[in-house]
Amino acid sequence: MQKTTRLLVGEVESSSSATPQSNAIHRAIVSDLKAELAGIVTEWKISKMHFETSVFIKTRSGKIWNIFTGDYRWSKDITMRTATSFTDYTGGSNISLGRISPDTASKIKNIIEGGERRGGY
Repeated sequence: MQKTTRLLVGEVESSSSATPQSNAIHRAIVSDLKAELAGIVTEWKISKMHFETSVFIKTRSGKIWNIFTGDYRWSKDITMRTATSFTDYTGGSNISLGRISPDTASKIKNIIEGGERRGGY
C-alpha cells in the first residue's frame, strides 16, 4: 500500500465534507487493495464516507470480508472481519491490522488465504 502510505504522512485536512485529499486517500486505498488482492477476489463493493473507506470483498471460495479504515484525520488504522453479506457491517470479530503501512495489503491477503486454507474465520 505504497500510494496510501505516502498520502497518509502528516495531517489530513479536516472539513465538514470530503476534501480533495480525502478523495485521493480513498482512491489510493482502493487501488492498492485491488492490485494486491486481484487474484483472490471475485467481487468488490466499495463505499466512501467523508474520511473513511469500507471495502467488502468476496473471495474465490465465496467468503465475504469487510475491510475498513478509521477516520483518516485521526486514525490511520485499518481493520478487517468476516461478513455474511455486502451489507453486514457488524460481521465477525475484528482483526486489527494497525496503522496502514506498505505491507498492509499483503497482510490482508495472507489472513484471507491462511483462513481459507485452514477453514478458519
